Amino acid sequence: VGCGRIGKLLLQRLKPFGCNLLYHDRLKMEPELETQIGAKFEEDVDAMLPKCDVVVINTPLTEKTKGMFDKDRILKMKKG
Repeated sequence: VGCGRIGKLLLQRLKPFGCNLLYHDRLKMEPELETQIGAKFEEDVDAMLPKCDVVVINTPLTEKTKGMFDKDRILKMKKG
């Protein structure tokens, strides 16, 4: 969640491991970069969470992002 500078670098580093890379951000990456990294944009973070084995939050803590992952959102994630 969050695909700015750090999020993109993380996705690039995960690519060689053959992970299914999903990302959510307020802005979609350029299609060429998305293809190069092998990442798929998910517009709805709540729909993305049940698909993920690992979730990494790469957003700055601001008033808008504070509380982004509340109890209800965490419950949408896979158990484990």
